[in-house]
Amino acid sequence: GVAQALMVLFLFKYGAFVENTCRSLLGLPPGHLAPMLMILPLAISFFTFEFIHFAADNYNGKIVERDFLKYGAFIFFFPTLVSGPIKRYQDFIPKVEIATLSAESIRRGITLMLIGYFKKFVIADSLVRITRLLSPEWLPNISGTLVWQGVFAYGLRIYFDFSGYADIALGASLLFGIAVPENFNNPYAKSNISEFWKNWHISLYKWFVDYVFIPLGGSRTGKGTIMRNILIVTTLSGIWHGASWNFLLWGWYHGALLCLFHAFQQKTTVAHSIKPF
Repeated sequence: GVAQALMVLFLFKYGAFVENTCRSLLGLPPGHLAPMLMILPLAISFFTFEFIHFAADNYNGKIVERDFLKYGAFIFFFPTLVSGPIKRYQDFIPKVEIATLSAESIRRGITLMLIGYFKKFVIADSLVRITRLLSPEWLPNISGTLVWQGVFAYGLRIYFDFSGYADIALGASLLFGIAVPENFNNPYAKSNISEFWKNWHISLYKWFVDYVFIPLGGSRTGKGTIMRNILIVTTLSGIWHGASWNFLLWGWYHGALLCLFHAFQQKTTVAHSIKPF
């Protein structure tokens, strides 16, 4: 089941990237696979991870009750379908079974949705005027100060855009009387790179910890193995975010920061009190 889900994800999201990379290395013109895969299935990265979660937890005996209709409700719950948060079957289904619509859930739901729309349309979209300075046609003609403004604006734009959607998803879920996990918890206010990742796209972080990092040995192995596990997770996280070399480099960059943080931990008196990932 896991292999099947990953093969479909690889074909649609990474097939053209791998083909064009190989052709570029061989000095060949672009291939014909990319135009065939222009229509990427909506939210394939998110529902693939939910498929894998269900298959893995079912195999390991963590899911006791298996019902096709409940599984369908879990997969096709539209507020979280496009961009998460990535749900867990055994947490979500009990909430569906006892879901009740109340004035309080409606109030909270509408409030969260309004906050999300404000983040998205008022803040994130307003920052586009600054971040477009980083585009190829503008970048060669602007000063270093404007470049840095664009970089910081891009970071804020990504946060307010994605966390805004998360608030909308949480609010829409509450309109059905269902509470789904929060996906952001002020990540830019955290004191180190480890805490940042624990509070940025929380459901994705927990998914990688539970289904990749811990099965590889987690933090209970030697220093070299821990750093290897961190780099594997951040590499996969980079690739998951996008099929291009810049996302892969982004994953390696964050992996290097987490490894440095882990090494720093080992030199301090609070070693092991904070896990590196």
